[in-house]
Amino acid sequence: MDASTKPCPAPSPVQKKGPPGFTLLELLLSVVMISLIILVIVGALRLGFRSVEAGEKKAESLERVRNAVTILESQIQSEIPLAYYENAEKKYYFRGGRTFLDMATNYSVWGGEKGYVVVHYQVFQESDGLQTLWVK
Repeated sequence: MDASTKPCPAPSPVQKKGPPGFTLLELLLSVVMISLIILVIVGALRLGFRSVEAGEKKAESLERVRNAVTILESQIQSEIPLAYYENAEKKYYFRGGRTFLDMATNYSVWGGEKGYVVVHYQVFQESDGLQTLWVK
């Protein structure tokens, strides 16, 4: 065999030059995946914070109602049949209706008052459907 008929050597694989690294596609995919993970975590945290705030508002509202009911209960338990005369007719301070209650009690809402107190409770219907209890 002469040199012209000698088989060609197989081509050698292409060798990378420089240190091994990531391609641009791999970097973009990893950035997108990390962004999605962060987005999901931030959304979950925001939902959690809103739930906590709503729970705190509900607990605060229930605490106010509980305090109001406790004061009202104490005043009703200490109610006394105090009377007054109007046009020579004996009338009692204890009166009530669907949306109000008047009574004489020795338990003051303001705490510092001594002696008997005449209280007037009134329930008002708000425009948003809620009811408000007023006392004077």
